[in-house]
Amino acid sequence: MHANLGLNDATPLELTPLNAVLKPREYPDTKWKYRGVMFHHPDPDARTSECPNFFKLGDEWLLFVSPYGKVQYFVGDFDAETCRFRPRARGFLDHGPNFYAPNTMLVPDGRRLVWGWVNGFPGGRGWNGCLSLPRQLSLSRAGQLQQTPAPQLNKLRGKPVAWRDVLLDSDRKSLVLPDSNTLEIETEIDLHSATSVGLGIKNVNKAPQALVNFNGSELQVLDAKAPLTLPKGDRKLKLRIFIDRSVLDVFANETAGITKTIAPLEADVSLEIRAEGGDAKAKRIQAWPMKTIW
Repeated sequence: MHANLGLNDATPLELTPLNAVLKPREYPDTKWKYRGVMFHHPDPDARTSECPNFFKLGDEWLLFVSPYGKVQYFVGDFDAETCRFRPRARGFLDHGPNFYAPNTMLVPDGRRLVWGWVNGFPGGRGWNGCLSLPRQLSLSRAGQLQQTPAPQLNKLRGKPVAWRDVLLDSDRKSLVLPDSNTLEIETEIDLHSATSVGLGIKNVNKAPQALVNFNGSELQVLDAKAPLTLPKGDRKLKLRIFIDRSVLDVFANETAGITKTIAPLEADVSLEIRAEGGDAKAKRIQAWPMKTIW
């Protein structure tokens, strides 16, 4: 897979997974000029750097690679003269096992969106995966990659249900969700004295299924985990959870993202939420059925 980058009108750059070449704007079939290796993966055990996406975000350069594992991102500096990319920071674009081979798009208003391939579904159905929700990318003042669901997804929201200032303790609070198996759930939780908070889904006549847990330093979505630290003196957790039948997407504090395939969700479900080790408050919980895009 290739990624194209225009450095200026005369020298667009085309990237293979490891090499960089320059060629004229006319894209002739000959006269390619080899410029060497643009990027070496710093992990000696990385099997590949396939599906690269290389782009500028604000004043920084970002590279996404898919190394037969979790998609990694690198933030750094690019020297157009030497065609070398030198990363200064790195991380995972998604901490789940089912998000791979993303591709980005620069939309006309200047925003950078990214989609991934969601895999991990049962075989033998004549198809292999689907596209993830579009995510909007940005950088914090400290240079950390931030990602949020694209705001256009709000157009898919149906009639909401909402709760405010729900006090949380070790006793589960059960909140009836819209009667749908395609849902968006948004929460703002102040942990107060609690050491952890947990959210789950309960079908009628079935035991609750734990979906999300946060212990102050780590976000867990089913069996996938992501580090998530809160700023000093800040005990607030903001979650956006999307359930689309058999795909679960969780975004936390605009930084951590986890995508998981799940057993198809049934309609007629409740949200189970509680705190452990102390008290917490859900300042806002809101849920919407999601309408089809068609």
